[in-house]
Amino acid sequence: MPKNTNELKILVVEDSQSMIETLRDYLAQMGIRHPMIAQSGMEALQMFQDSRPDIVLLTPFCLMWMVMKSPGRYGCWRGMENGRPLYS
Repeated sequence: MPKNTNELKILVVEDSQSMIETLRDYLAQMGIRHPMIAQSGMEALQMFQDSRPDIVLLTPFCLMWMVMKSPGRYGCWRGMENGRPLYS
């Protein structure tokens, strides 16, 4: 883990430009100047595989999309049944 916030690799996954700007401002106040930004789940997966960030900030819908696209790869979620998630 990096020793200070300047060394942190942060991946932000968000499709709303206004939210991206808000998060960039907030992270800059914390000393994080260059977060990686992905605006789709596919882009986030590629960036994650390429750069292995220390922290990933996700919107709930993006997280659900990534889990649904790769069942079992992220945690132990296996699908939905009767509107409820299945875990193994």
